[in-house]
Order: sequence, then C-alpha cells, then structure tokens
Amino acid sequence: MMRKLFLFTSIAVIVFTFRLEGQISPPVFQCVKGDTLIWMPVTNSCGVFQSLDIFTSSVRGGPYNLLASIPDHSTSEYVDEMQSGTAFYFLQYQYDCPGQENFTSDTLDNRSPAVTKIRRVSVENQSVRIDWNDNGSPETIGYIIYRSTDVGTIPIDTVFNELTYLDSDANPDAGKEYYYVLALDACGNTSVFDDTPHGTVFLRTEVDFCAQHIRLEWEPYTGWSSPEENYQIWLGLNGDSIEYLHQVSGSDTMAYITGVIANQEHCIRIRAQKSGEAVQSFSNTVCVIPDVLMPVSGLRIDNVSIDASGAVSVDWTYSSGSDVEIVEVEKSGDAVSWTLHPDSYNSPPSSDKNDFIDNSSNVGENQCFYSIKVLDECDSVLTSNTMSTIGLRLESSQGSTNQLSWTPLEISDRDVLDYILCRTDPSGQEVQIADFPLPVFQYTDIIDPGSGLTEVCYLIKGRHIHPQTGDTLISLSNEVCTQQDITLYIPNAFVPNGTNSIFKPEIITPEAIRSYNLNIFNRWGGKVFESSNPDYGWDGYFNGDLLAPDVYIYSIEIEQTGGKTSTRSGTINLIN
Repeated sequence: MMRKLFLFTSIAVIVFTFRLEGQISPPVFQCVKGDTLIWMPVTNSCGVFQSLDIFTSSVRGGPYNLLASIPDHSTSEYVDEMQSGTAFYFLQYQYDCPGQENFTSDTLDNRSPAVTKIRRVSVENQSVRIDWNDNGSPETIGYIIYRSTDVGTIPIDTVFNELTYLDSDANPDAGKEYYYVLALDACGNTSVFDDTPHGTVFLRTEVDFCAQHIRLEWEPYTGWSSPEENYQIWLGLNGDSIEYLHQVSGSDTMAYITGVIANQEHCIRIRAQKSGEAVQSFSNTVCVIPDVLMPVSGLRIDNVSIDASGAVSVDWTYSSGSDVEIVEVEKSGDAVSWTLHPDSYNSPPSSDKNDFIDNSSNVGENQCFYSIKVLDECDSVLTSNTMSTIGLRLESSQGSTNQLSWTPLEISDRDVLDYILCRTDPSGQEVQIADFPLPVFQYTDIIDPGSGLTEVCYLIKGRHIHPQTGDTLISLSNEVCTQQDITLYIPNAFVPNGTNSIFKPEIITPEAIRSYNLNIFNRWGGKVFESSNPDYGWDGYFNGDLLAPDVYIYSIEIEQTGGKTSTRSGTINLIN
C-alpha cells in the first residue's frame, strides 16, 4: 500500500503475535534511534517473566556481550550511555519455562538504514515508474520517494511493502525527471541520499522538411553505474502500437527516422538498455505529424504524337499532389542540346495525367525530342524520360510511284514494337498499307493507275509498349501528301473522217483538272490546233482544210486542282 509522507516522532505499532507452543518469543525490536533502543514487549504464557536481556557488539558477527538485564516486562526503551561508534544489538527474554526454545530478536544497529539503490526510472504514458532494490536493512519499514524540482529535492510519497512507485504527478514530456529513494525505519530514521539520482531519458524531435526525416535527440539516462548498452528507437504510426524500429550504441544521443511520409502521425520513444542486466528505461513519447516534402513520383512521358494540324501532343504523367514549384517542357532536335519550351506551364498542373500541345512550330518531317523537368520545393530537379516524334518524308513522287522514309521513334523506358504505314485518300478513307518490323524505315508505294487517285496522304503509326505494365500506345507521325500525275491514255494515230476520227487524250479523272491546254504542231513547228477543253479534240483540219498525212507533235499542259502542273508531249500520226 502507499501513504503520504509523515514525520516520525513516535510510532505505535500494534502487533498480533502468534506464538507457537514450545518456544519463547522475543520482543519486537523496532529500531535504534541514536543511543536509544526501542522495542515492543511480547507476552509469553509458558512461565514467569524473569528479565529482558540486551546484548551488544561492535561488529555484526560478534561476539556479543550482555549490555543490560531489565526486570520490568513493560519497559520498551533503553538508553545505551556507553555507546561509542557503531553498535549492534539484539534482545532476548528470560522466562521460567524449562525445556522451551528461547528465540532472539532481529539484530539492529545504531546506523541509519542502508542506502537504497534505484533499479530504474521509466516513463509510462505521462507518468514515471520508479523501481528499486530492497536495501537489506532489517529495520526498514518503508521507502520515501523524492523528486528533484525547481525548488529543490522534495519528498512526494512514502511506500510500504512495495519496491515500485508510479509518480502520476510527474511531467516527463517537459524534461528529465530525477528521483531518489530513501529507506525509512520505525524510529523515523532514513538512509542517506545516494550519490547520483536516477533521471529519465528525455526525447526531443525535429522535422526536416527537405530531408524528409525526423531528427531524434535525447538526454541520456542518469544513474546507472556503467554506460548504457544501447538505445533503441521505437515507433508507432497512425495510432498503431509502438514497436521496435532499430538501435544505436549506448554512447549515442541522436538518431534519425528517415523516409518519413507526410501527414502520418509518428509516435516515437527511446528505450535505454542497462549494460549486463535485463533492465530497460523508456523515455517520454513524442507524437508528431511531420510536414515533410511530398516527393514527385511517377514522372514520365507516355506518348508523343503529331495531330492532323501538325501540332505535337505530349502525353505525360506525374504525382500532382507532390510539392512541386515549377514544371517545364524541354525540346531538342538531337536529344543532346535542350531548350525550354516558351509555352511551359505557368503553375504545376493539378491533374496526374496531362497533355501538352506544342503549337510553337510545325515539326513536320524533322525528328523532335521532348522531356518534362520538375523542380520541387526543395530545389531538387527531376527529369522524365525522353521521347521523339516520328518524322515522315516523301522522298520522291513520280507518276504512280511514291518513295517514303521516316525517322525512328526513340523513347526511353518503353519498347518500340513496329511501324504501320497508312494511306488516306481525298475522301478521308484510311487504308493500312504495310506493317514494318524494326529496323525498317522506308517504303515505296505504287499507286494503281486505274484507281483514280490523284491526291494521297501518308502517315506512320509507331506502336510502343511499357515492358512492366504491358500497355501499348501509338505515336502518329506528321502527315505528308502528294498529287499523283493524272493518268492519260493518248493515241498515237487517228484517221479523220474514219473510225478514230478525233485526236484527244482519254482522261481517267477529269474532275481533278483545274486547267487544260492541248497544242498540236507540224514538223516545222507551226501550230495547227489548240484546245483548252479536255472534251474538244483535233479533227485533222487546219483553217478548214484537211491536212496531209504526216507525223505531228502534241503538247498537253495540265494544272490539277491541288496545284500540281505537268506537261505531256509526243507525236501523233495523221492517216487518211
């Protein structure tokens, strides 16, 4: 049980003695106060009381000599006027009880109770637990707990029949708490203070925003005679139980918890381990919700593609909830020298998935590289992967043959699968022409003259895949278009007034002609016919007269609706 401290001037103790038959019980020897021995008489009923004998010695192990023989059974005190230095005493009754075993009291001395050694002081919640060892003095009846305060070291409580005490009035969160424990005997004598008080471990924390760690610094345990074996860091997250995390040496007073996640409650305490013994002491518990940098994660370019207008669309991803100050789009023609895109973001996008449109220039057939650069609030720079556009070129277009080539799709963190060449006619119908494995970057497309196609457009689709997630995306190249030469079927002879009486070319797609001019010359260069109407041909007459059979020269000039011009020339035989 526990009682509040009180001053001992005199103590009355009620003792219930259960005496076994066949023995003489001694008085209850309570204490020695200075030169005065104090005891409580005990009655034995086996026979007539004769005396109370007091024995003394200068050493505990004796020999003991009779100091006094007191004939009054009710006497409870005796003053040793001859006491000098340390003296040891025990008491024994003399009764007329033949054959009975005669017991002696405890052996007490005139010194104060032995110094009490604290085992540990340890923080439990917001209180402090004090544990100590039995001081071994037989006269000890209790222990007085002292705590050091701003006004000095003061007693806070007295404990009987216990070797532990919980100080619920302590404030271990404000600083170290220091304690002494003094033994108390029935006379009010106390042991002297131990040389060193025992003090709790006091923990402080400091959060580093940019380093994303919690710095732990503690005042070490006070009172153990040998250095601490180690200090353990214990951690609990978001209300979970606090568990062992890692440890440092017993000479350390600082440690770190790294990789801290923002907005999670971290509850931390330190456990000191006494060297060579299974004795531990916990510090105060510090709970903190750290404000640390939320780093950028998942920064990557997913796709780069050229749309129908010629603008480049850069699809990219990042963790929009991170602590970002600046997002920049960089552009390069060779993936070596980079320039900041003038239309970079004024503020970080609030979405994880974003689409940046580059309208600054028409990339066209030139390969162009893109990268996303992010600056966080701690001035750290993170750069995404790079990805290029596909530049499609029309190398040549002659007659019905179109020679095409393209630059490779270059992208880090993803794998290019293949290239698909598509052709689109003026109606907008898209046709897949061929699928090319790597590393094919050119193709010759031959247009069927009978197809009626006078204008065609091409683009390349580059398929690429993420090796981990397996998602497949398509990057579109720029579109290149060309006008095919209009297909003409031109006879090499005609018979005026015969079956084939009119000379004119057969045009497969006359609707594709914007302007037309047919001229026919004789062998001396004289013009004998001219027409600007494809449906109006030469009947062999000139100025109303049928010309003589001969070889004549024709020249056809055509401007197509798309603006392309072409000239066809040759000879025609006039036959009668």
